[in-house]
Amino acid sequence: MAFSRTLGRALLVSGAVLLCTPAAAAAQDQEGFAPIVPSKAHKTITLTGEDMSIQDVVDIARHGAKVRIAKSHVDYMNRAYNLIIEASRQGIPVYRCNRGAGAARETVIFEGDPYAPANLANLLDPCLRARPCPREVRR
Repeated sequence: MAFSRTLGRALLVSGAVLLCTPAAAAAQDQEGFAPIVPSKAHKTITLTGEDMSIQDVVDIARHGAKVRIAKSHVDYMNRAYNLIIEASRQGIPVYRCNRGAGAARETVIFEGDPYAPANLANLLDPCLRARPCPREVRR
C-alpha cells in the first residue's frame, strides 16, 4: 500500500514537472540541437524548380534565408494542381488525392468532384496534406 502511494506521488510530481517544462527548453536540451543563427535573413532565394544549389538549401535551413516561388513556377504549380482536380472529377485514380498512399494506394478515398461537400473533408484530411500523419499511418 505504501509502495503504491509513493509510486502515485512520484508519477504526479513527474507529470507536473513535464507539464511545466516548456517544449522549446526541452528541445534545446536534446543532444545535437543547435538553433539557427539567421545571418542570411536579408537574403531571398527564388525557387524556379531548375537551379537550386546545395548552398541555397544550407542558407535556408541553417542561416534563415527567405524563400519565394518564381511567378513562372507558381503558374506551373497551379496547372499541375488543376490537372489533379480534373483527373479526380473524371474518376481517374490519383495517388494521395482520391486514393490512399503506400499500402492503401488502391483504397478509394472519394469519387467525383473533390470540392463537393461530401468529398471536401477527405480532401482536407491531415494525412493527405503536408502535415504529420499519425504514426500508425505513416511508414
